[in-house]
Amino acid sequence: MKPQPNILIRRFKREDFEAILGMTESCWRGASFNQRIEELFGLRGKPWWELKRDSIKGFLERHPDWVFVAEVDGKVVGYATYSLDRTQRVGHVLNNAVHPDWRRKGIGRALHRRVLEELKREGMEVALLVTAVHNVPARRIYESHGFEVVWEALYYAKRLRPSPNSSSR
Repeated sequence: MKPQPNILIRRFKREDFEAILGMTESCWRGASFNQRIEELFGLRGKPWWELKRDSIKGFLERHPDWVFVAEVDGKVVGYATYSLDRTQRVGHVLNNAVHPDWRRKGIGRALHRRVLEELKREGMEVALLVTAVHNVPARRIYESHGFEVVWEALYYAKRLRPSPNSSSR
């Protein structure tokens, strides 16, 4: 699906900071490993979405040049982050997030395409990314852009102490 004509994919600007952080919970709900662990084990401390928001915030502060933003009519509706390993010439696609109200309009695909263009422009020879098996929409985008599964992993968890709020696992 091609992006709508009014969708602009551009570089991150400092004034995008709050919009990106504000949409983080809704973008990652159902696609967060930390959310799953929190649901299963009721962990204490910050909720999963605050951890994700803090991670994105730190990335924006440290690497603002490695972020693209999707904008519709002046409103930030998605973002993508990446990193560059210039020694190995490997680009890492890190986050590709679209606000739920704007999904299925080609925005995630357009963000991903723009990141791949940038990785090529920067001289990267390989692009890597990780996604969950159940994240079918993301997998469709990546596979349509020529990505192949090269490794599968399982994440295991075990409760070590009883919790008053949940049963032992």
